[in-house]
Amino acid sequence: MVKKIFEAGELPEGERVYLKRGWFGGWVQVFPFKNEDGSINWKNAIFGGERNFIWLVIFLAFISFLILGVWEVWPQMMDIVRDPCTYCRAIEESTRYVVPNLSLP
Repeated sequence: MVKKIFEAGELPEGERVYLKRGWFGGWVQVFPFKNEDGSINWKNAIFGGERNFIWLVIFLAFISFLILGVWEVWPQMMDIVRDPCTYCRAIEESTRYVVPNLSLP
């Protein structure tokens, strides 16, 4: 990650930064998938840089929580699909004793 913004003349000796023209006319840093010696940089080849790895982790966590939420309500949804009338009667029976006892202001 970039911790300090350098001008082109202030880069440390031997340091290389790869840039390309962005969509909106600015310059964007590029993380090449091959090192200068020709070996493959697997982190950049798979994720495209460290920042993309962090976004991938956040995205996978979101998808995981979404799947867990659907799995939690799936049995109830299947009960409704199998016999909606029985489900409605059960809900009516369970709320019949709760609603009259409510004390509204």
